[in-house]
Amino acid sequence: MTYTLERADELIRMLRDMPPLDASRRKLTKQGVVKHLADEITALQQRGYTLEQVVESLRGAAFDISTPTLKSYLQRAKRKPAKGASRTSRRPAPMTSGGAPKAPPSPAPLSEPKAAAVERSGKQAFLVRDKDSY
Repeated sequence: MTYTLERADELIRMLRDMPPLDASRRKLTKQGVVKHLADEITALQQRGYTLEQVVESLRGAAFDISTPTLKSYLQRAKRKPAKGASRTSRRPAPMTSGGAPKAPPSPAPLSEPKAAAVERSGKQAFLVRDKDSY
């Protein structure tokens, strides 16, 4: 079968006319499931449950995962912000005594550039001439 631009445009129209998929039926990977459950798992840990206990509960609900894998997925879920979220620092800005944020310190002025180094080759390339320790 040969493909034409007209056929490709028909395929585009067909794909655009497909109905939206119900988001709740979207398939997830294990990592996606853990990311979705991350807040609940964190809440369980704050209530005193260990990851091993959480894993046993998940296995009882037919979600087979190991403790190291769960721990790794949770770390990844915490590390990556949601799409569209800003990537700003999580640390609050230091406050002045009046309660206003303190301005960040300005960078130190750069020193004057050093004179261009003399190009050397061989053994001399590694020796510093003005050093007394040689």
